Amino acid sequence: MKIFMLAFALVVAALVTSPANAKIFGFLCDEEQATFRGGLYITIYDDGSPARIGVEWGIGSKALVYDDPSNDGWVVVELNGMGLPQTLTTIMPEGRAIHSRHSTDVLGKVLSPSQTEISCSRVDF
Repeated sequence: MKIFMLAFALVVAALVTSPANAKIFGFLCDEEQATFRGGLYITIYDDGSPARIGVEWGIGSKALVYDDPSNDGWVVVELNGMGLPQTLTTIMPEGRAIHSRHSTDVLGKVLSPSQTEISCSRVDF
């Protein structure tokens, strides 16, 4: 039994101390304009962690990110707390982006639909 516990402890220690090699990159959007009061930050991980969209790197709502093969851009779908789509941001390769919001209330009524053009810069970490 002691050998089993020792082996288990060694495996756990090896897993806990393994270095993380996730590639992280993101987009900083609309930093110079007042639309998002300091910028819209989109953080993307390649290790299976959910992307984040919010007011700082790695902090914010969960998001789904898709490559757009039709224009080599990105599509970012922000999810609300229930996991439903709340915003859609399409980012073109040159940084031009369209950000669409369609917030709904608990009954499903659209509260404040909006769409705006913003600019995004890619940042590699």
